[in-house]
Amino acid sequence: MDTLHQSPLDPVFVQDPYSLYADVLRGESVRYWSDYGMMAVFDHANVQRCLRDRRLGRATPADQI
Repeated sequence: MDTLHQSPLDPVFVQDPYSLYADVLRGESVRYWSDYGMMAVFDHANVQRCLRDRRLGRATPADQI
């Protein structure tokens, strides 16, 4: 799995994040984003899989209080 190194605070990224996303989608669509310290999913199919996978957990607003 590839690691993505891109500061989300970089002014160039803030002005145009889509060029980075286009580059990411040419390779692996699931990567470890080092600046966030977590996995990131970039394509629609894998986002849908993550949202539907009950193993990833669910929290209602009442659970967060």
